[in-house]
Amino acid sequence: MAYEEFPDINAMIAELERLDRQEKELSAVRRRLHDQMDKGFANEVTLARERQISDERLELHRRIAALRAELAPILREPLMPLAERRRLYELGL
Repeated sequence: MAYEEFPDINAMIAELERLDRQEKELSAVRRRLHDQMDKGFANEVTLARERQISDERLELHRRIAALRAELAPILREPLMPLAERRRLYELGL
């Protein structure tokens, strides 16, 4: 299977990069909420927001895992440009 046959690999990698950034941002928000709760500042709003953030992170993790699974076989493609391989490697693939 030649590299050219893959559907818009750049778009897939860009989406993975976007999801990865979004997950990091949500993780930072969740960490701050946990810090507040650990210091005794938990209330209904904080707990609800933490649950919402956790649910969003879980969905992001599912999407990231699915996209990584879709991209994994592409890494074995010998015709893939080195720059794309590096981008995938930086994303943990």
